Amino acid sequence: MKRLYLTFLLLTTSLFAQLTFTQYTTDDGLCDNRCRAIAVDSTGNIWTGGWPGPIYESGGVSCFDKEQGEWHTWSTYTTDWNLSNNHISDIQVDRDNTVWVVTGVNVWFGDPADTNKIPCFYRDGEWNRFDHRYGLPEFWYREMHFDYDGRLWLTSDRGADCYNGTSWFRLDMSDGLREYPYLYHVVVDQDSVLWFAFGSFDDDPHVLRIYSYEDHLVEHVIDSISPISNINHLRISPDNNIWICTSRGFYVYDRSTFHHYLSRDDDDTGRIYDVGFDSSGLAWLLKYNTYVGCDLVLYNGTSFTSVDSLYGIPFELYHKPYELVIDEEDTKWIATDGHGIISIEGSVSGLDETPITSSLALNAYPNPFNSSCRMETAEDAEIEIFDIRGNLVQKLDNTDVFTPTEDTPSGVYLVRARTQKEAITKKIHFVK
Repeated sequence: MKRLYLTFLLLTTSLFAQLTFTQYTTDDGLCDNRCRAIAVDSTGNIWTGGWPGPIYESGGVSCFDKEQGEWHTWSTYTTDWNLSNNHISDIQVDRDNTVWVVTGVNVWFGDPADTNKIPCFYRDGEWNRFDHRYGLPEFWYREMHFDYDGRLWLTSDRGADCYNGTSWFRLDMSDGLREYPYLYHVVVDQDSVLWFAFGSFDDDPHVLRIYSYEDHLVEHVIDSISPISNINHLRISPDNNIWICTSRGFYVYDRSTFHHYLSRDDDDTGRIYDVGFDSSGLAWLLKYNTYVGCDLVLYNGTSFTSVDSLYGIPFELYHKPYELVIDEEDTKWIATDGHGIISIEGSVSGLDETPITSSLALNAYPNPFNSSCRMETAEDAEIEIFDIRGNLVQKLDNTDVFTPTEDTPSGVYLVRARTQKEAITKKIHFVK
């Protein structure tokens, strides 16, 4: 388990962040370093699902048992505990605090009728398979969601299946869903209206549909999201707007207009995988850049603030992030595809209502480096080098070149340039 406490005065506008970053991997008992789903239950326990690789990682489900006071210890469940499959693609918690998982790899890579690809639920200390005994219509699903009346919704290529506790019914093309379903995401808003997102097919655009359970009515919303923008998640904001995370920025639908943000980025630099909202309403966006890695972007409705560019995320996060949840204590939990689980405790305050710009710049080259690294910043800036644990490694007095000593290990270091008015931090990579 890697933990780093960072407290920096970021800008003269009193943007202040006191954050604790923690990374959990299989070395800490996590089921898998590749996690694609994460959820928090009503008692604050964190549940995550693995996506096992072909060689060594087992997958399954892991849990932080906060109720038993076992923080920083993972309990792991696999097929040995009656899970139908160790590939976990989604985790949800119902209103009775029962944990549900969707299992199974992509249907195209196996038998669609494989009964080892069925949902499971955890209740009273045991895992149960949600199979034919409950009338399950399919054997492979992508996502699940519970509406405010407790009904379970499951998405598949054949449409959406709903279970009300006693019986099933299906929404499909005959109800107005897309001709080629390819149904991925489902979410329910604060008015108990369900939103469905369909993936693009060939040159067709993405499609959103909404469904009212009471009126049994499917309505078309939009079909203009470019097919080159993969939809990663649908989320509902505290003000009941629809947020659509895509591979080219994100959309916010305010019930009259779709607003597209970060649209100048492409598939390599602008992938937004998920968004969560803290208790102040601040949006935390998971952004991924093929060349740089994972970043968290804060959005207050007016301006964007990059956590990594301001003071550096203290871990190497080159693999994709998949999902983000924020618990009642405002701790952010991130499931990643290769780095395990990242938690961020603490909050950010002082975001201006106008976009923030900084006159202080910091460049480091070469980066990565194997002997020395030169810093370019303001002449009056004080330059300090920290390791990823926050320990001061070197203060650059009368020089702008960092030359590690012989016993300095390879790894990621943080360079902080600070004047009387501003501070900025950048990550550098030392490779012997």
